[in-house]
Amino acid sequence: MSRPCETIGITQSANKNRPDHLKDKYLHRTNYDIKKTSVKIRYIEAESKIEGAKYATQLLDTLPSKQKEVFYLRNYMNLNFKDIGKVMDLSEQVVRKHNYRAIKSLRSQPLSKLNNL
Repeated sequence: MSRPCETIGITQSANKNRPDHLKDKYLHRTNYDIKKTSVKIRYIEAESKIEGAKYATQLLDTLPSKQKEVFYLRNYMNLNFKDIGKVMDLSEQVVRKHNYRAIKSLRSQPLSKLNNL
């Protein structure tokens, strides 16, 4: 029969070094509690991904329309500069310049400014 601490991955040696008031604190957690906690963690991670996507969208909305379009085609649709030029009826060099300026603009935005958008 396994000890409760072994079922959740806490070794006895780790437990013996804890102060008395913390000993066996985690030994009373059931598998249900652990699963419930992992669901909460996954939910929080999903929420933070959604928030990150919202910030990215806000940041992309600050770009001029051609830079935004080039950035989208390059990074989301995985088109090369030549194909983007054909789609947008621009030369490859102009497409490269729009992409460069978009990246430069995005990098120059402070992250704190995202909260104010």
